[in-house]
Amino acid sequence: MISTNFVFDGVNSEVKGLYLVRNSNGMFPLPYVSGRDIKEDYPSKARAPYFFNIQHQQPTITLAFSTLTNDMNSNKLSELASWLFQDEYKEFYSEDNPDKIYYLMASNEINFMTNGNNEGYFEVQFKSKFPYALTQEEEIVIDLSTNTSSTTVKLYNKDNVHKYYYPEIEISVVSAAPSVITFTNTSDTNRLTSFGGYVAGEIIYANNDRKQIISNLGTYLYDDFNKNWLRLVQGDNKISITGKCVVTFRMQFPVFT
Repeated sequence: MISTNFVFDGVNSEVKGLYLVRNSNGMFPLPYVSGRDIKEDYPSKARAPYFFNIQHQQPTITLAFSTLTNDMNSNKLSELASWLFQDEYKEFYSEDNPDKIYYLMASNEINFMTNGNNEGYFEVQFKSKFPYALTQEEEIVIDLSTNTSSTTVKLYNKDNVHKYYYPEIEISVVSAAPSVITFTNTSDTNRLTSFGGYVAGEIIYANNDRKQIISNLGTYLYDDFNKNWLRLVQGDNKISITGKCVVTFRMQFPVFT
């Protein structure tokens, strides 16, 4: 994050005449890896703790803001407060690094540091919704309406936070034959994900992370689903798909750096 320009809640800071500023030595904190809470317990007489899991902490990010003109009057400060201090998490990214998105909400009391001549700066401490950044959402549409056997597609998993990433997929069924649509990830020991029980024209939405399947027709599809949720290993994935359909993959990857 080098640029002084940024985007918050879809608005470029340049429109507001506001810019990121650094301290006197030119340094500023850049979120890297969040802290972690290690969940474990020492049972009576145990020589080592019993480990349960790890929970990533929500980091805080402190940013300093100012304008390049002497216009930090009460009207300007009111306008900026309405923009930056909202009651829900909003998208933030530096203009020179738009593929590292943070969802932030201001959390601290703010003091405007001024010389009394409408010049000055203020610092805001933001809480991050997630313990990592997210990439821009990717949407990949693959038309397999004439698929007669199997077609292999390549997906790249940028997630360096988790071992697996579970994408959202939307399947527009072109033909009810064959009776099963399958996804085989040959990069994940040939892990097979299969859907059945659909009809031509049906649209199936699968959120593999939330373990959710929805049909636009209200059809109950879990009985004809093999319960293997589609997942991607880190890096390259080769997915072999059978069935006549149009498939849309939606992905937004968690990243530490």
